[in-house]
Amino acid sequence: MSVHRWPVGGGLPDCALIQARYLPDGWRVLVCCVLLNLTRRAQMEKLLDGLFERYPDASAMAVASQVDLASMLRPLGLYNRRAQTLIKLSSWWLTNDHDDVSKCPGVGKYARDAYALLVQRRWREVEPDDHALNDFMAEIREHVNASG
Repeated sequence: MSVHRWPVGGGLPDCALIQARYLPDGWRVLVCCVLLNLTRRAQMEKLLDGLFERYPDASAMAVASQVDLASMLRPLGLYNRRAQTLIKLSSWWLTNDHDDVSKCPGVGKYARDAYALLVQRRWREVEPDDHALNDFMAEIREHVNASG
């Protein structure tokens, strides 16, 4: 199956997806997706800068104290589960191929779709259920059509 990508020089269209801020870092895209699960964007967005300052990459988060990470995530709810998931996700990231994130801890359909769209740019192969990802795909189609 061929991978359809928008024009190389065209870049990403502007979008409202918070994960796009962290491109091309696929690990950060997945962390955002895990944190968005059952959380309002505004809540999650408030702690992202501090989270990525303290844990700038998968190596740092993989060895994080679950108690310390959970403390940072407390405002989001489900903080113990999220901390445990992010530590497992980060460990997985360090030891696995990033082409298929479907076996990555904490990654469900939304995260797989976001990763495929944003990191892998496989927009013609993805059928998201999420309205924000569908809006992004509409922006991509407009961008590609306008580019010729």
